[in-house]
Amino acid sequence: QNHKKCVSNSQNKNQYQNAVDMYETFLERYPNHAQASDVNTALARSLVNAARAAGAGEISAPPKSGKTSRGSTQVVIQNDSPEKLRLVFSGPEALIVELDACSSCTTYMITPFSCPELGPIGRYTLQPGTYDVLVESISDSGVTPYTGSWELVSGDEYSSCFFIIQQFNFTP
Repeated sequence: QNHKKCVSNSQNKNQYQNAVDMYETFLERYPNHAQASDVNTALARSLVNAARAAGAGEISAPPKSGKTSRGSTQVVIQNDSPEKLRLVFSGPEALIVELDACSSCTTYMITPFSCPELGPIGRYTLQPGTYDVLVESISDSGVTPYTGSWELVSGDEYSSCFFIIQQFNFTP
């Protein structure tokens, strides 16, 4: 039974990755197509699902950090990692953005006490609602991606800082 589940997860991962490849190709070839927005929405959903099927870690929603205009919500992300990140929001609207690496940042052996506050900052205004979110490195495939479900409330701002913690696997 466990073997069947592994095969099923592998098939799901391949199906989602095939969808991602197809949607990305469409958007590269036809960026101004009438259906580009719908394809971008499907791409965001497929990216999150592919990461989940591949065993992504779980990331909780960032804490509320302030207020913004009513009818929207803002997410502020600081990339304090030496890797370029892709952030994917799939919900009431789709947003796929890249956040540059921090040139003066490093990976950590233990979790820092607080955000190092050295890297680039992205500010993303979204419609309020529930979003499936993906945070992944696009410059190092060895970094574990993370997904989560975030409830973003109208008029609220949320802030988070991302960094990389190096983990070692010891086998006897």
